Amino acid sequence: MKYMDEKKIKITVIKHLVTKEKHFIVVPEIGLGNIFANTRGLVRADIFVVNGYISIYEIKSEKDSLKRLDKQIEHYKKYANYVNIVLAEKFLDKIDTIDKDVGIYALKNKSMELIRKPKFLELSLEAYLSYWWGSELKKLFRGCKGSNTLRYEEGIKKLKSTLSPEQIKNLTLFRLKERYQEESDAIKEAIATKNYDALFPKREYKKNIKVTPLKDIPFGVINPICHI
Repeated sequence: MKYMDEKKIKITVIKHLVTKEKHFIVVPEIGLGNIFANTRGLVRADIFVVNGYISIYEIKSEKDSLKRLDKQIEHYKKYANYVNIVLAEKFLDKIDTIDKDVGIYALKNKSMELIRKPKFLELSLEAYLSYWWGSELKKLFRGCKGSNTLRYEEGIKKLKSTLSPEQIKNLTLFRLKERYQEESDAIKEAIATKNYDALFPKREYKKNIKVTPLKDIPFGVINPICHI
């Protein structure tokens, strides 16, 4: 029997997401945590999704095992509001052993079948802060005194003293969307046109990254207005 390789599974997952949501960012292979907090690189998310929340999809293909899954889930739950596992059919008899907070999808005939919905997880302020890069913090505070030489730790302190935890959460979601927008759009376009060879090129670090300064971010981004 011929099984789907990881790239084909990622395509299946993204196709599924495109049918469910329109305004979202989806990118593969994102390291969770931050190198300055000595947490980045411990675990990478197979598929990383940002909308009004952060979701992770971990893939377990026929070639994989579940040996590391508990540790992976433990880490994912610190950095995502929703954690989902996409399982090959051979693992479906192990569902009851998987953390009950986690959503489960079964891979069947090149499609995904929802087996169990994920539970919403509240994230700590530190989790949101861990997504920021030092270079982004410098550009975020562009126009403020000392922004050009702002160190990562100083930038985090400045964020905490400037904004409330809820505002930091909203700003972080905005930044993640801004950071990965171009890559996500290219992935969606490749999926729509079935140009699969163009998918998932190696991500390159860009020195001149676009970061909207805090002073230019619309009020509604960090202070959403609720309509009753």
